[in-house]
Amino acid sequence: MAKEFIDHLLAIRDQNVPYAVATVIDVIGSTSAKTGSKALIDQHGNIVTGWVGGGCAESTACHAALDSIESGQTSIIEIDLDDEVLGVGMPCGGHMRVYIEPSIPKPSVWIMGH
Repeated sequence: MAKEFIDHLLAIRDQNVPYAVATVIDVIGSTSAKTGSKALIDQHGNIVTGWVGGGCAESTACHAALDSIESGQTSIIEIDLDDEVLGVGMPCGGHMRVYIEPSIPKPSVWIMGH
């Protein structure tokens, strides 16, 4: 899995487009993803490769990734998987913290003239 993740990471980096990496940094109780699980999220909020959990965890991580890409700031999100407010109807019963790290390509400057 690590080689595949790195291959996708290098490919998206070479496209010179924004993306984010979501990494599960802490879990408590029952969760589908474990500490160290990662997902590569593109500039449209889609998971390119990897996994940070199903359903509400994935959706929450993707939304947070878009916010981080827009702001250029890292963030740590808390996901309560025992919360019925999200309406998924199947809470895991656990809690996770996910670190979101955006990567914004550096702008190119062309100076022309004579």
